[in-house]
Amino acid sequence: MEPSEDPLEQDLVQLKCNADNYTYENLRWYRLDPQAVPPELDCKSLHQYAESLGGKLSFQTTNNNWVLELNITNIQLQDEGNYVCEVQNRRSGEKHCHRKYIPVK
Repeated sequence: MEPSEDPLEQDLVQLKCNADNYTYENLRWYRLDPQAVPPELDCKSLHQYAESLGGKLSFQTTNNNWVLELNITNIQLQDEGNYVCEVQNRRSGEKHCHRKYIPVK
């Protein structure tokens, strides 16, 4: 997360999700509904508790990684919460989720 782990209101926040091109595909960012956060994050039920977000997908040829970058410009208190990057294994089709909590001061 950039520029810091403790963003202030009106900061620009950048979240980056990196995934190896040989192993993963279908990178997506989600924001968990703060009213319906499940006790444990399960990729199979993620879509019941989350809103799909956009992002800018790019490829890094130097390390053969996909990078999905989510920019939150002018972050506000209501943007505080859990953000999840979901990736899918190319061979098995299994999805993996990584959660990041963003506090806003």
